[in-house]
Amino acid sequence: MSPDHAADPSKAEVDGLSHRHGEGESIGALARRYEVHRTTVIGHLERAGIELRRVVRKMIDDSGSTHPPGAVTDTAQAVVTAAPTFLG
Repeated sequence: MSPDHAADPSKAEVDGLSHRHGEGESIGALARRYEVHRTTVIGHLERAGIELRRVVRKMIDDSGSTHPPGAVTDTAQAVVTAAPTFLG
């Protein structure tokens, strides 16, 4: 899909986009491949009735380690502990 055709892609272009998304290619990767914005890709997939995958991003601290959902990092714990002092 060329940028000139981003607003009005051919059926073959939308089919290709849908197929690649179904095969696991990310929205960002599709946007780069077709040289259009991510929201353009999302719009075409939604209009084609394609259910988008939701990506859950991992939270990583400065050390590079990941924390399980709901875990409080040392920095966050320090802020929570100090908050009553600042809030009076």
